[in-house]
Amino acid sequence: MMRPAPQLFALFALLLTLKSQGKSPPGSIGGRYPLGPTYMADPATQPCSDCKRGEYFQLTMPIEGTLYNCKLRDNPSLSAQCAAGGACSQEFGVPGTRNLTVYVPAAYTNGEEVGVMVTQDGEIPMVRNIMDHLVGAKDPERSLPTFVYISVQLAGPGATGNCTHGRTPITHQCLCGDGQGTERFNEYATASDDYARFISTEVFPYVVNHHQIKAKFPNLKITSDPAGRMTTGCSNGGATAFKMVFFSPHLFGVAVAYSAALNFLDSSLTSNTTHPLGMADMWVPKPDGQELIATEPHKPIRVFHSGNQNDFGTNGSCFQIDGHDVPVPIPGRYVNFLEANNQTQTALEAKGYATRYAYGQGACHCQPDMMAEDLPNTLVWAWAEWKQKQAV
Repeated sequence: MMRPAPQLFALFALLLTLKSQGKSPPGSIGGRYPLGPTYMADPATQPCSDCKRGEYFQLTMPIEGTLYNCKLRDNPSLSAQCAAGGACSQEFGVPGTRNLTVYVPAAYTNGEEVGVMVTQDGEIPMVRNIMDHLVGAKDPERSLPTFVYISVQLAGPGATGNCTHGRTPITHQCLCGDGQGTERFNEYATASDDYARFISTEVFPYVVNHHQIKAKFPNLKITSDPAGRMTTGCSNGGATAFKMVFFSPHLFGVAVAYSAALNFLDSSLTSNTTHPLGMADMWVPKPDGQELIATEPHKPIRVFHSGNQNDFGTNGSCFQIDGHDVPVPIPGRYVNFLEANNQTQTALEAKGYATRYAYGQGACHCQPDMMAEDLPNTLVWAWAEWKQKQAV
């Protein structure tokens, strides 16, 4: 009988140690792992004093004439609000435009085909720091391939009223009217391939052909290989990342989804005539649900996602605002975010998908310090296939 190599024993020992401590495992390790209950930001999330910085752009994309153009198929009653402009998600630019930010790392050479990472709900600022530290790093266990980072905000504004949960841990800005019947749910909670097509066929061409980008990188070329196209987000943005790879694996091959809203949230969406439980149809068994992960053919995708102990819909359901845990009760069937992600992971494992799944002990929904500890290593795992392709 063949004996495992000594390196394999060492890997097992390392994984057991990390699991007992609840620390983010290296990017070479997939599968399930716990984090917390105390968290420490990975040094790669902090500004890099001895690194070359990339080029950062703030762009505004017109809403009119795009797929999400205020003629809202899913929520026609929002059309007047959307057309009036003044999106709560807008940090810069004039009304009637969508905010985009773009970061091109210093390692990129104009004209090269490059991978892309796109984020819902706007920018995750620590991603630029992670890129500065790890893109092309000498340590093979902690290096990332070259990729361009594009963040995408909502068309907005969705429903009027005060902000639902104060300031988000991702964008540090207001998300007004987040809930049923809002533009955020119109874009993110639809169980369809619409958003993936919007990003691939409208946002990407707009970015590479924008005059600011052209001035610096006249031959920027985003790869069409799904292995080099990653989508990321948290909550509904995380569910969007998941649906983009699941419904459109020919466009996006990698999802990174924290506290993913893989549950039933908005009965008002007309897309729910096809998938009545929305994103919960990914895992809810028949006859209530459609078990899409189990019943659809296997897709060539990589999926990281997470569920936290006090995620929305759990007994301790909470959201962190200015470092304080604020209770957020969310009653109802198939609305428990932790259950949804647990069940999704079980279904993905049974189907043989490449996965990495974090359980945040003691953590609220989309808890920032949990993400700050885990994201660098998870990005190493998520980019592994594309990095291997680039090395050939």
